[in-house]
Amino acid sequence: MSSSTTNDITKWSNDQLHEHEDNKDELYKRKSTEHMHRMKAWKEAEHQRVEEEMRRKAEEEAKQKVEVKAQRRVEAEVKAHAEEVAWAQSSVSGPSKGKQPKAAASGGHRAGGGPSPMLWVLRCWGSMQDETARGSKARLCNHCHQLKHRCKWLGDMQLTQQRKWEEVMSPQARKKKVWMQSPVADKDKDGDKEYEEEVVEVAEKREALKGQSKEEAEVDEIM
Repeated sequence: MSSSTTNDITKWSNDQLHEHEDNKDELYKRKSTEHMHRMKAWKEAEHQRVEEEMRRKAEEEAKQKVEVKAQRRVEAEVKAHAEEVAWAQSSVSGPSKGKQPKAAASGGHRAGGGPSPMLWVLRCWGSMQDETARGSKARLCNHCHQLKHRCKWLGDMQLTQQRKWEEVMSPQARKKKVWMQSPVADKDKDGDKEYEEEVVEVAEKREALKGQSKEEAEVDEIM
């Protein structure tokens, strides 16, 4: 039997244990001590293994977080650079197709057939026409000397025409028209004519009196 086997009580056979039966207490102590050493060594090894596993997982998680942050930072930089390039291109070449600004004025037309924000007024009477149909040359209003699509007289002229139309179509205007066509109106016209003739005659008499008074004054000066 080898020495290692002899010293290791846990590996003794029943015969060996029976041979040392007289030293039962000593064998029990030795066996217990060896068992405790073995358990302690196993626990230390297990604890060390667990700590190593936890440390490895923590390192992997930290490394993964760093990689995710770096990837997000790179993506943000790429996106910002792409936006800057797109903005620079749009500022140089103007808005792209499909993003044309909508016309502010309804009823106008673009050169391509859509609505156009630039309109001009014909004779300031409220009729509107697209300047693209007449050319790009700006036209001025005869009243306010502004661009015709900015005419300030348009609203006033429309209101004036509306008031005149209302006056003509009002009941008072109709009654006046009927009265002007009646015989009474003709009689009043004749009376007005006679009154005007009398006024002219009185004025002529006054002029004659003024001339006579002037001649008398000249004669008095000579005398």
